[in-house]
Amino acid sequence: QLLIVLKARQIGMSWLLGAAYPLWLTVFHPNKRAILFSRREEDASELIKKCRFVWARLPEWMRGPLTRDNAMGLEFGQMDSSILAFPSNAEAGSSYSAAYALADEHAKQPYARLQFAAVRPTIDMGGKFVALSSANGVGTFHAQLWRSARSGTNGFHPLFFPYSAHPGRDAQWWEDTRATYDKEWQFFEQYPREEGEAFQSAVPRRFT
Repeated sequence: QLLIVLKARQIGMSWLLGAAYPLWLTVFHPNKRAILFSRREEDASELIKKCRFVWARLPEWMRGPLTRDNAMGLEFGQMDSSILAFPSNAEAGSSYSAAYALADEHAKQPYARLQFAAVRPTIDMGGKFVALSSANGVGTFHAQLWRSARSGTNGFHPLFFPYSAHPGRDAQWWEDTRATYDKEWQFFEQYPREEGEAFQSAVPRRFT
């Protein structure tokens, strides 16, 4: 029910958890609502664009008819299901019940803590909440949730996906990309091999 994902950048996880899964849930299951959160309105709208892109390329027999289609939502009236997107704020989505709630780039959302408090009750009837993000330092709400999840104290199931989760990346790609960064901690934050690297800080270290 509660999943936290720490990942490298650009491995396709937003397409999987922000488009493919919400579509499967709402196109094939009646009376389901998926709510998607991102940092700003344009980021939230981008998630709906991804959903629309995938939906438009499904086989004809799979595609339920769209009865609502705008920048912030898709509705499948035949199934009485919908996908809604919201920018991050303290109360976004709190007036809805949801079978699925995704917080995309959770570590970069300015109201992540307040938003989770507001959204958590919307999934009480068996819905799922996913906090998905690359790292953004050690002081974020996502980092706090991750640490507690790893220690088994908050009910979240942690999943980590390194840079190599993208099939086009090997060790040579990693080294070549690393050479383009002048600050090593910024590189590790974007393309970690293991979770400890994701939380490298900008503070100079005395030991490696």
